[in-house]
Amino acid sequence: MDRSVFPDNMHRDGKIFALGELVQAALVEVSNLKSELEKFKDNAAKSERQPMAHEIIHNTELSEPAGVFVQATRVPAGSDVIHVSGLTSRNKDGSTFAPNDIKAQTRHILKILQKILANAGASIDDVAKVTVYITNMDDFDTIHEVRREFFINTKPASAMVEVSRLVHDDMLIEIEAVAYVMP
Repeated sequence: MDRSVFPDNMHRDGKIFALGELVQAALVEVSNLKSELEKFKDNAAKSERQPMAHEIIHNTELSEPAGVFVQATRVPAGSDVIHVSGLTSRNKDGSTFAPNDIKAQTRHILKILQKILANAGASIDDVAKVTVYITNMDDFDTIHEVRREFFINTKPASAMVEVSRLVHDDMLIEIEAVAYVMP
């Protein structure tokens, strides 16, 4: 075999590298690319993951919940908990979306909640608990009508509290949520 085609040293960027060093550098680069590919695959898998199903706790000796919620939920051990601050019906400019319209405000807030959860790698199906503040308890049924559009696959534990007012007089509802995902 003619070894002249395999010189002991090669010239690159003004420096001379032994062939072994070049091979070693190439192997390190391949290893780095493999690592980046694995990270990409992991992130892709997370974005395509199936929603986690929290355990529903239900005592048959108690009455059924009157709305779109369950008596209690249990989230899997080791999951990451996401606390979503109270959301009101605000437009991006800070003005009230659909002033004095409980149905539109509820739908708007739940759409905002979906966007925030997506940023955290979660979905509405990962919500384990919501706390809802409203200015008129007579809106209970209307709010749950809208909640049925969003909480389809699973229902969260829930509390609903009537308050005298929210941050603006034309805001009728505020929703905070607790969700979870596996790390």
